[in-house]
Amino acid sequence: MDDRFEQKLFQMAERERLRVPETLNNRNENILDRLPDKRRIYKMSLRRTVILAAAMIILLSATATASVGILRERMEAMNREKLEEYFVQIYTSKIGHDNYNRYFTDSEKQRMEQLKEKYENEGKFPEGELTLIDQPEQYKGKKVAYYPETGTFFFPDKEMSDEELLQIIDFRCKRDYSLQKMNEMIASGESKMPEEALQKKKPETLTEASILNSDAIWEPDQELTIAYTGDLSVTAMAAGKKYIYLGGWNTVHRMEIGGSSSEVFFDGFEKETRVTCIYVDQDENIYVAGAKMNTEKKVTSVDGEYASPATSPVLCKLGSDGNLLKEIPLSAYYGKYGDWIFRMAVDQQGYIYLRSTALLEANQILVIDENGSQISIISSGDYQFHVMGGLDVGKDGKVYTTVMKKRKSKSEKREMGIASINIEEGRLEDVYLGIVPKETILIELLAPGADTDFVFWGVDGVFNYNLGESDAVHKTPAYEMPCEVEGAKYCSLPDGRIVLAACTEFFEESYGGEFKRTLWKPQSAYFYYLSGMRGE
Repeated sequence: MDDRFEQKLFQMAERERLRVPETLNNRNENILDRLPDKRRIYKMSLRRTVILAAAMIILLSATATASVGILRERMEAMNREKLEEYFVQIYTSKIGHDNYNRYFTDSEKQRMEQLKEKYENEGKFPEGELTLIDQPEQYKGKKVAYYPETGTFFFPDKEMSDEELLQIIDFRCKRDYSLQKMNEMIASGESKMPEEALQKKKPETLTEASILNSDAIWEPDQELTIAYTGDLSVTAMAAGKKYIYLGGWNTVHRMEIGGSSSEVFFDGFEKETRVTCIYVDQDENIYVAGAKMNTEKKVTSVDGEYASPATSPVLCKLGSDGNLLKEIPLSAYYGKYGDWIFRMAVDQQGYIYLRSTALLEANQILVIDENGSQISIISSGDYQFHVMGGLDVGKDGKVYTTVMKKRKSKSEKREMGIASINIEEGRLEDVYLGIVPKETILIELLAPGADTDFVFWGVDGVFNYNLGESDAVHKTPAYEMPCEVEGAKYCSLPDGRIVLAACTEFFEESYGGEFKRTLWKPQSAYFYYLSGMRGE
């Protein structure tokens, strides 16, 4: 989706044989740490942006070749107010990357590359600038526009003109330049941090008391934003009829639907176990999959650059009161270095469907009973599974999974859909392919909808779907997501709503000697309730 200016920046940097100084990287980190309202700052996503901006300003410095001289003059012509405007746009965006209301066409991509060359080397600049809008609804489908709050470019349905493409190129270039120039000016004391402009209005959150004392929380179209007041760094989540279950390291917490704080529900794991997946069945039993770390054994990456601890999979069945009902043995299915289970579902017979990294290599789904005995191995056949693809029980009682058509080449666009699973024959059965646009990256969550058979969620937004329809309805596009979805945790409620949990700050923690893990800072986490209803 994203045809970033960054590829050209790296190509230019390589051509000029330039490297971003370590001192500049350190200075940028200091700037990030000094920001006054880090709740809105997606530092993990911004690091790459900062490096790119640093490459931009070096390339436009006096030491660069004459080919960028005209472009440098254009950048340096921006006044302080304009530099600050771009700077604030980046640091106050909800989303840490660019979004688009539609994809570039093949023709637009080709012309974009040609125009970039002329923009950089011949000084071919646009006559005007793209329009900034305050709300997505303001875009009327003409020319190009930009919505800063979610970093979204809006393109007209018709093929864009050269002028419109140049406006996009010019905007990106000015934005990257402004980011690094402002960072340098702030670091040198030439300019102050624009704190007032950075103090954007916080999300409108509801208090736990006002929600839990109201029937509104149970309405399937009720959308909420709730600030988390608990202390768990969330790694996985799932929902039952009344509670949301949150996984972390060595523990599972429970939080009322609509609540803001969580409490320990189960902590009977051995040390250094990361919860990777949770599932709540129709009887409110909670299944928890985790990866137990063995720090005495190392697994080295293929390129030999890093080592991680060996793992062994853990699968537990818990009662609704948090008591351990059963430890389900998995040793018969995984090798000495273990595996990570990322998707799980439990059908009406109590059979457990598992998808993991090792099973993905074989394009299989494992089905076992609660004693760990194998019931079936599901082959993808002519299709392909994804380790993070959705897996859940539909309204008809069948288990469905995300499937993709096997591509003959990397250039071939994805064709994606869902399929039911036939455990007796060990194969996929009812296949509904091509129901989402071919550019859709992945259906990460599929669950029964409120007024449709299914609601889907992925980084491309929220869809809903009725079996037999040729296309799913794109209810909420990516640029209307209320938070940064990269790294977000997610689950579905029984009423068909999607709940996202996202955090804006992270920290590293050491364990087992040389190993480190990245954790959420719970104080900067929010829960977002999204409607999956199709409505009228």
